[in-house]
Amino acid sequence: MKKVIIVIVVVLFIWKCGCSNNSNLSGPIAESKEWFNGGTLHKAKIIDWKSATERNKLATCADFVYSINKDLSLSEVKSSATDLKICIDGAVKDHDVVDQSEISEIAGLCLTLLNDSSWYSQPN
Repeated sequence: MKKVIIVIVVVLFIWKCGCSNNSNLSGPIAESKEWFNGGTLHKAKIIDWKSATERNKLATCADFVYSINKDLSLSEVKSSATDLKICIDGAVKDHDVVDQSEISEIAGLCLTLLNDSSWYSQPN
């Protein structure tokens, strides 16, 4: 039951994080045209995710990661975003039944699974 509540909270947090069709990263990080810019899948369906570019997927995952913990370094964001992208890709591969679900739902589930690695927990 505890995991279900965590999943719901994470999904709601991502949904309410204010992620739009533009990168959510701010400050000096967002000023350059790097791998983390241009994510447009925040409120997209899984069918859209499946046909998106790897760059768009990674940039979107970077926004999800950054929205949870703005204290991460750029290399930590990239590592965590890569892990999240791999999790999402694996979760939706060859599963057409979930194509109309929102990507943020799967991202929330993957973030819960990745919870064991403390990348998005607050620093001590």
